[in-house]
Amino acid sequence: MTLRVLVVNHVNVTVPAAFGTGCQAIHGEVLGLRQIPNLMVHGKTSARGMRLEACSFICRLQTVSTTAKSDRHVCYEVEDLGARSSFP
Repeated sequence: MTLRVLVVNHVNVTVPAAFGTGCQAIHGEVLGLRQIPNLMVHGKTSARGMRLEACSFICRLQTVSTTAKSDRHVCYEVEDLGARSSFP
């Protein structure tokens, strides 16, 4: 069974801190996304959030080089997740 995607809820990406201002400019000034004020991710303010309609774009700033597991992802809202019996 194929799941039908209803909407992209949010996208969470990571960029080097040096690119934070450029990332915000591209998504805000060029693409017209609205800034989400006072965005907190995991209790930290090192993220810039933008919104387009129902979808949020969260740009986390990577301040140090790390090999820790990333939480970058795309979050989809689907029609009926419970109808699917298994996943690959």
